[in-house]
Amino acid sequence: DVDLLNSSLEPLRFGDVVYFYFSETTEKKSSSFSGFMQADLSIERVGFQTQTGGNPANFHECLFQILPMMNYDSSTSRMELSRRKSFVKNISERMMLDHRVKQEYNQNEIAIKKYQTGEKKTNVLYGHIVQLKHIGTGKWLQGNTFTADREKDCLRLGLSEGDENCHFRIIPRFRIRREGSIAYFGDMLHLRSEKIPGYSIRVTDKQYDKHEPTPHVHELNLSLVPSALKVLKFYRPSSKDRTLINTNIDYIRFFHAETNRFLQGSCEHRKVGENDNFMDHVKATGNLSGTMRRKSSASFFPNLSPKYITEGGDASKAAKDEEDSEYLNLGSPRDTTADTPNEGLDNLRQHCPFFTPLVNNQPNNPMNLSCKSMFIFEYSTRLISGYVKWNSPVRIKHVATGRYLCVDSKSDPTLSATKGIHRCYLVDDTNFTKLERTLFHMIPTDEQEEFVPEVHCSMRIEHRLTKATTLHATNLNIQGSIGGSDDEESFGLFFSEKKNDHDALIMMPLEKMSSFEKSMKLALAMERTLEWFSSRVISRQPLKFEHIRRVERVLAKLIFFSDKFFSLSDFAKRERSKNYDPFDALSSQHQVSRSFQSLAKDSKLLDKVFKVAVCPTTLDSVTMDFNTSTQKFESAIFRHLEGIVKLAWRALENIIIDNRANENYFASHPSWINPGIVVQMPFPLGAASTFATLITNNATLLGTVIDNSTLTAFEDLIIHNGPHPRLMGFFTAICSCLGQPILSNQETVLHHLILDEEQNRKILINIYEQKDSVPSEWTFHQGSDMNATPLNQPERYLGDEEVSRGYTQIVVSWENLATMENFYINGRQYCDIGEFCAPLLAEEQAVRLRSSSSTSNSSAFQKSTSSGRDPQTHKHLELVNYLVAQIDLFSKMCLGRSYNCIHVMAKKFPYVMLVSLLSQQEGLPQNLKRAFTDLMRTLWIDRHPHSPLDLPRRYWIVDDLEQYDINSEGALVSFKLSETHQLRTHQDSFYNFASHDKFFLLQDLIIRYFESLNGEQVIGHTSQNALTASMLDLTHDLMSFGFFGSENVIKRLLDCTVACLDGRNDSLDKDVSMKSTRLSIGVSKRKEAASSGVLFDLEMENLNNNSNAKRFIKDIITRKEYGNLRYLEDSNSSQVMMCKKNIIKVLRVVEQLRANFRLSQLLARIRFDVQLKPGDNESLSDLITSTLASEELNRALNVEEASKSPLDTVLLDLLMYESDALFEQAFIFFRNQYTDRSLMMRLLPNLTILDDSRIPIFEDYLNLVESLQQLEYYMRSYEVWAVESLASPMDLRAYNHTCYLLNKLIVFIYAPSYSKNAFGGGGKESKAQRISRIEKYCRAERKAINKETEKVSVGATKSERKGGRRITKRSDSVSDLNVFGYNSPPSDILVKEPNRDHQHLLRSANMAIVIRHALSIELDHMSRMTKMDGGGGGERNHLV
Repeated sequence: DVDLLNSSLEPLRFGDVVYFYFSETTEKKSSSFSGFMQADLSIERVGFQTQTGGNPANFHECLFQILPMMNYDSSTSRMELSRRKSFVKNISERMMLDHRVKQEYNQNEIAIKKYQTGEKKTNVLYGHIVQLKHIGTGKWLQGNTFTADREKDCLRLGLSEGDENCHFRIIPRFRIRREGSIAYFGDMLHLRSEKIPGYSIRVTDKQYDKHEPTPHVHELNLSLVPSALKVLKFYRPSSKDRTLINTNIDYIRFFHAETNRFLQGSCEHRKVGENDNFMDHVKATGNLSGTMRRKSSASFFPNLSPKYITEGGDASKAAKDEEDSEYLNLGSPRDTTADTPNEGLDNLRQHCPFFTPLVNNQPNNPMNLSCKSMFIFEYSTRLISGYVKWNSPVRIKHVATGRYLCVDSKSDPTLSATKGIHRCYLVDDTNFTKLERTLFHMIPTDEQEEFVPEVHCSMRIEHRLTKATTLHATNLNIQGSIGGSDDEESFGLFFSEKKNDHDALIMMPLEKMSSFEKSMKLALAMERTLEWFSSRVISRQPLKFEHIRRVERVLAKLIFFSDKFFSLSDFAKRERSKNYDPFDALSSQHQVSRSFQSLAKDSKLLDKVFKVAVCPTTLDSVTMDFNTSTQKFESAIFRHLEGIVKLAWRALENIIIDNRANENYFASHPSWINPGIVVQMPFPLGAASTFATLITNNATLLGTVIDNSTLTAFEDLIIHNGPHPRLMGFFTAICSCLGQPILSNQETVLHHLILDEEQNRKILINIYEQKDSVPSEWTFHQGSDMNATPLNQPERYLGDEEVSRGYTQIVVSWENLATMENFYINGRQYCDIGEFCAPLLAEEQAVRLRSSSSTSNSSAFQKSTSSGRDPQTHKHLELVNYLVAQIDLFSKMCLGRSYNCIHVMAKKFPYVMLVSLLSQQEGLPQNLKRAFTDLMRTLWIDRHPHSPLDLPRRYWIVDDLEQYDINSEGALVSFKLSETHQLRTHQDSFYNFASHDKFFLLQDLIIRYFESLNGEQVIGHTSQNALTASMLDLTHDLMSFGFFGSENVIKRLLDCTVACLDGRNDSLDKDVSMKSTRLSIGVSKRKEAASSGVLFDLEMENLNNNSNAKRFIKDIITRKEYGNLRYLEDSNSSQVMMCKKNIIKVLRVVEQLRANFRLSQLLARIRFDVQLKPGDNESLSDLITSTLASEELNRALNVEEASKSPLDTVLLDLLMYESDALFEQAFIFFRNQYTDRSLMMRLLPNLTILDDSRIPIFEDYLNLVESLQQLEYYMRSYEVWAVESLASPMDLRAYNHTCYLLNKLIVFIYAPSYSKNAFGGGGKESKAQRISRIEKYCRAERKAINKETEKVSVGATKSERKGGRRITKRSDSVSDLNVFGYNSPPSDILVKEPNRDHQHLLRSANMAIVIRHALSIELDHMSRMTKMDGGGGGERNHLV
């Protein structure tokens, strides 16, 4: 009884937390209602909640803190003056007033803190002007002049951040109290608005919404007829709050030290075994009317009734009729009581407490914080709060679920052979009335005072109802028995009548007002809002449009809340600004907080967000027919909910991105992916981006979640819904993970989309060369400077014959795409690629123009520009973007040297064709060029026989050491095929080309591109910056593979790339340099201006109305950054930082080339120094020092000298950028500039120098190196020769050669080294003699391999060939194994001691790379592909 709780006369003080009770009989006299004043955390609506029992479930929403009147004079003045244009232009006046506003805010906060901590004690008197701060939301009760919702002759009551409308005067209800007298708890009073004379708070008998579940909420408004409210005490702040545990306020955790585990509670809302999955329920009931277009629904959901696929006419008409009304009608309301389980004790076992292990061994580590482990104490009634006493009855409430720990009074014989073991659960006491089962006593294990202190203390939890049972932890594995435990090592929680010494727990209070507590409260509040919305939609209850806007703002807040550097105060300022748009969150880019992601998963916020994203598709009255001409959904109902769906998918993406636990949790619900995500993939809602985020970085999911049904679903989506880039992005996403290829997925996509000709025609755009067109003359780069010398064109290079004939026209054809049958360009369904890409080129130019518009980030501006396109242009642009996505897919298919894909794609995209697309074809957009650049790198550069140079080299042959001039041929190590290399005889010029001039066309292209940049990058030009990053990746691969073999070419490249490295040259647009945006005012003045909100205006005047710079500076002010503008990392500048990082990667390869050249010259000088005597270490040390210090070697490939830039200054400047990856690369390169000589000295003792190149088993060291390269190719291309598929047959010769090389390596490790007398005749052999000897050896070896292969190939059956490839092929006639007595199988020689010299030689030759690729072979490659292709020998199953 609330009267009994406040029967004693106790004065009301400022700072007290109170609640307001009201009771009245209706006019009909047949019923009465009573309850509490309340503010809904979900929609922040102020109302009157009717009382249901003595303990309302959401009582925490009824709590307010009474505080004295705050001062808002400056804020009010600023609001009034902001409407004047003269004030907006007067910067000094604004600066002064903003400073006053800040001081006013700080003074108010200081005053509030004194009352909240109990430091200041002042009684509340009648007649005082007070403010009521809602505890749940932290906002103030406010009256305003808007009309109330239900009673139109009254005014609205709401919540706000604080202003003069929040002032209320306390008036006594009865005359026994008068103004000036003390107000007491239990008094009846009126709350009269001070700003709106005559209006007071009134409780009405009209409900806000009759469809809402109990407890019913009545309207609370401002009226001329006041209602008498009884003020009741909940809690009074005191100085003891810092030392004692308070009920309903202080959060605690229970730690079991013996098992090193925390007590947690399950957050699942359904019993395990029930159909608790939302999408399973939807799929089972058939409520998927809005999932697909009518003609494709049957392929996904064949069991659906037709009535659920078509849109209901009446509901649609009703929605359109009410489009301008207050409510959005979602159709006929549906009774959802059948979906609610019986909340009896037997049906609540899914909400079980359990002990979960620590993330690490430190219980206080923040990584062990989880909302599932948070509890609070509560008295038997929640209507009052106080300190917790030892050995007194309290209830233990689980914060995340709001449920109470409860013990089953009957022992469970299944848990133990002896009696006395009781199960415990978490129950909702609104439907479970046996209070005594939820009462516990805290028993200390050591001497304590009366109250429980707010420190770590040991205790037992006893339950007196069941004969004083004590808390008992058992090692019984509870995985599968509850829905909340994700860890197989979680222990069960029970109560035992027999005490155990190890049952004591350590109570660990959470720090008051910690960041985790604030985040948890915010997450739980947002969770409730989302649950409220989804339940309304599922039950088809009408929605107010203002509630839709409210949910949009909550989702936007959730997206910003995921920021690692989220500030609630900063977000409140952003939300209060006039230009705030919730949909700005869709374009926000920030670093996601790991703690936020864990909190979202533990609190089931992830589940709620997903439910919001998909619940609109369950409406019978909604179909998701999308009009590509208007870029709008046909359903008027869904158009209102579209924004919520988009924000929900974006929030979900932030929750799961780069978090394996969250990704796996999401994927553990299969129906969340299909149909959950898949059905929304064709539409621009964000489901495609979320799905790509889910699978891109999780190799486990790519191997388990993606199956044949998912692939077929996406193929059908493209065929039936048209070529959307986001659908093609799915196939791109499954081909790689964290930059590493997934070979089985790559080949599966190859089979599905490329080798299946029927699917190929329906899904892919065709690109080909027009052979009958007149060739155009090939032009080469002449340099940006007219006086610059063009690159020396070598006599021979790859593609020289095609270049001499000229490049041909490239044609794009889409005539086989089903949904493009009515799309023509100039009356044809094919055209030149330049004409085809015209809309995307125009779009990129438009982006640059919009970047200078102040409204470029406005969602309204984006909507207007998209809706301004005609349907034909939009379809054309969509098709071009689809082509870009298709090229990106081809690039990912070839990633990581996937040779089956490479061999197929090489026929479709010849090398010269790609070069002409990048350098000769006019009118291609930069985004498409970026895609072709990536394809060039993965298709033609990163493949056999190219491999990264191991620099500096760790093995040398004395005869190869010569003194070179840096500009001479062969001075720099580069790509080349030896005279005896087996590829020299290959028919394809790509393989038999032997020099570093092979990719001269790309060298010309790269230098042409970087010189065109003039050392400047433009922040905001995303397409160009992405192309620059791809060009740098291409340059890095060419450089590391040894295709830049001339110092002149390298210096020319450095000159134009290092200029781009200097951030001082970057700009916001073509006219304003980053340096010109710096202000001359001091840092202190700059911070003061920023804090008052005026810095933005100061910057504007200095930038001459350049809106792009304005936007950039505004972002800095928002994030309180005062440094140089270019250091700030955001979605635009991060691309520029990526380019700079890639430039440093190129420079590090140049650094390695330089180190290798210097090392070779040092060794050559040692070799030819006639004065150096063996054993003279002092002379050797002097020679090394003088050589490394020589001017000739210091100037060789000196990056700073070649680039003509102050490299040290540039690198130090790069250390100031926010990007961690850029800082790391810049720091390492900067350090290496000053430690290159010491690194060289440390390298010298680890070199291997061979006096003669002849070695046993392999004949020559050169042959050993080439054999390892060939073996590496076999290991990386096993899908070509070891798997028989449609892409490639079994290659027995490659198999035999692989076994032969592996056996030779084993024997070589155990073979003795050649002695000096092993070569009869003595002396050094000439180069010609060496080549002749190696050629003779290689010819005999190849002949033997071919002969052995023919024995099992020619005339053999399939089974015989299968058996033949298991035979190890070795021939003593091929090698000289018999000379050393190794005629036995390799396994027999392993008992001998290995040759240390040969082991070291193999390490120097990087045999570890071969081993690494061998061990990474997918042994289940065929089975995984069979699964992906449907298994069972279907028509797509081409595997043997």
